[in-house]
Amino acid sequence: MKNNEIIDDYLKDESLLKGNANNIFFCLNTTDVEQVLRNSYFNNIPITIQGALTGICGGAVPYNGDILNLSKMDKIIDLKIDKDSNFILKVQPGLLLKDLNHFLNSKKFNVSNLDSLAALNYKKFVDHASLMFPSDPTETLASLGGMVACEASGACSYMYGSIRKYIKGLKVVTPLKTLDIPRGLYKYKDLEKLLGVKIQDLPSWTKPHEGIKDVAGLYYEDDMDLIDLFIGSEGIFGVITEIDLLLINKPLKQIGLMLFLNNSSKLVEFVDWLRNNEFKKYNIAAIEYFDKSSFELLNRFRESVSAINKLPEISKDYDGGIYLEFHIDDDKQIESFFDILNQQMSTFNINQEEQWFAFENNDYEKLKSFRHAVPECVNILIANRKINDQNVHKVGTDMSTSDDLLFDTIKMYNKDISSLDIESVIFGHIGNNHLHVNLIPSTELDCEIAKNQVLKWAKNIVSNDGSVSGEHGIGKIKKDMLKIMFSKSDLDEMKKLKKILDPKSLINLGTFLD
Repeated sequence: MKNNEIIDDYLKDESLLKGNANNIFFCLNTTDVEQVLRNSYFNNIPITIQGALTGICGGAVPYNGDILNLSKMDKIIDLKIDKDSNFILKVQPGLLLKDLNHFLNSKKFNVSNLDSLAALNYKKFVDHASLMFPSDPTETLASLGGMVACEASGACSYMYGSIRKYIKGLKVVTPLKTLDIPRGLYKYKDLEKLLGVKIQDLPSWTKPHEGIKDVAGLYYEDDMDLIDLFIGSEGIFGVITEIDLLLINKPLKQIGLMLFLNNSSKLVEFVDWLRNNEFKKYNIAAIEYFDKSSFELLNRFRESVSAINKLPEISKDYDGGIYLEFHIDDDKQIESFFDILNQQMSTFNINQEEQWFAFENNDYEKLKSFRHAVPECVNILIANRKINDQNVHKVGTDMSTSDDLLFDTIKMYNKDISSLDIESVIFGHIGNNHLHVNLIPSTELDCEIAKNQVLKWAKNIVSNDGSVSGEHGIGKIKKDMLKIMFSKSDLDEMKKLKKILDPKSLINLGTFLD
């Protein structure tokens, strides 16, 4: 479906980078996508793939040409049970995370469009214990296609890892051919056979750093599964039109605990203590950090953000906090952990008078929403500042490092921020050494200063074998960072593969390799 009248609404994503386009096509199925891509290729028209436009790196922002929008491809297509008795849900890429979670929680679904086997599987699904899809990005309005394209993770990646582990099949429309790629059937080396083209020297590049969250550039492992090439590729090879999701058993109880720091001098020691192998039995799903500035920002916007005003005001005396989430089947499973924690609070400068516990579902959802409120408050603040200067925008980091460099990384951030006259917050997935630093400029000049500072941080992180992106990808606004992380020869190899799958280089123009 083509619609020229509403293109302006689709020229930017959450990065607020703005592009331009001539036409927009809203596809409903794989056949529609094949037709749009075929026409674009025949007429040499660049095409940008879009989902829910929740990305913060500009990957869905069009640079000329046309837009192929997948937001109307939001259906659940099939429900299978694999040989290991796992439930596999086949969905279209435009399905939103919140709608997937609603389906999994309610188990309500119109089965009239399912074949007889899928309908039988649905009955088994209804009778089965609760299931979940473990990837939980902050933005529940994210689409599944976008999550796969950027290899999303979220707070609970501390326990569950990234989305890659839970993708069991993809259908990808490339300019050369539509590929059905079930996990385990094809290797990267099978690409030549699948595409039906001769590939002289299959490209290869540096492997991801082991032991850190890393989604920068294209994934690579020796003898890797072909499906892993497309997960995290940010749509530069083609259009994902179907996704097979592995569902796992949902824990009977999800418990949240917010701890407040009297001072943060023992912060990293506390995180290391939590990461000790002896605590794995307590099923800690998330270890999240908020600095003092994050709490100050939350207090400032109490009346504007409903997730905040449902909870008590945070004392100005606290020097930050740690949010823990537990996924367990029995309260008794973590009783001994709380006993141990109580004995250690003074050791790690944790406030012993106030903690926020969430044992019941309603309280858990409130605390979980609170955890997601910091980036929402940052966006409100930036929107207010843009009234005075349209060129103002948030400058954020998505860098990750190893356990042994967490202390030095936080020290670097705090030292450099103290020398800047720019508001900031530090929060995020400290359990994975993956913190988000948001610099919140007031002027266009501040934005340039902030960007230069982030590039300096990136060089430091990369020099210590860290990654410039732990979960958001590169998109169009972080290409300079990718050049810091990968050698020219590595990037040339990635570009060579891009040319094989997209010979005219028309797909997602300007996204990380262009």
